[in-house]
Amino acid sequence: MVTSKQRLNGPRTAQDSQDKKKTKKTSATNGGTKSKVVEPTEHQIQCGVVDWCAVKGIPIFAIPNGGFRAIVTAIRMQREGVKAGVPDLFIPIVRAPFGGLWIEMKTKKGWVDHKQKFWLDLLSKQYATAVCRSLEDGIQTIKTYLAGDHINKESNKKEAL
Repeated sequence: MVTSKQRLNGPRTAQDSQDKKKTKKTSATNGGTKSKVVEPTEHQIQCGVVDWCAVKGIPIFAIPNGGFRAIVTAIRMQREGVKAGVPDLFIPIVRAPFGGLWIEMKTKKGWVDHKQKFWLDLLSKQYATAVCRSLEDGIQTIKTYLAGDHINKESNKKEAL
C-alpha cells in the first residue's frame, strides 16, 4: 500500500527518478563531504502539487504547453490549439466570483515571461490566478482558494522585460 507521504515524495516517472538523483549531489569541502542543496525543479514541484491534489480528491489537470517535442508533434499540438504561455495547472472548482484557479509553476529563481504574463492577466478577469514557487506555496494557494479567500498573486515577482 502506498501512503500519501510516499506518493508525495516518491518518484512517479523515470524523469522524476533522474530529477531526484540530481538533488542528492555532494561536493568535497576541506577533505570532507558536504551535502549540496539543490532546489527542486519546476517538474518536481508541479508533480508534488498534482499528487497532493490527488490525495485530497481535488480535481486538477495540466496544460501540455511546455517542454521540448519533435517538430511534427509540436506542429500538431499547435494546430490542436496549444498556446505558449498558458498556465501549467487548472482546478475547475468555482469559488465566486472566480470560475476556477489557474496556477503557473515556477522555481524560486524562475521568471514569468511576456506570454505567461499575457495569459495570467487575461485569465485573472474571470479566474483566480497564481504563480507558485514551491510545493508549500502551491498547496497553500489551493487551500486559500478553496476556502473562498481572494487570491490573484505572483509570489516573489520576477517578470521578463
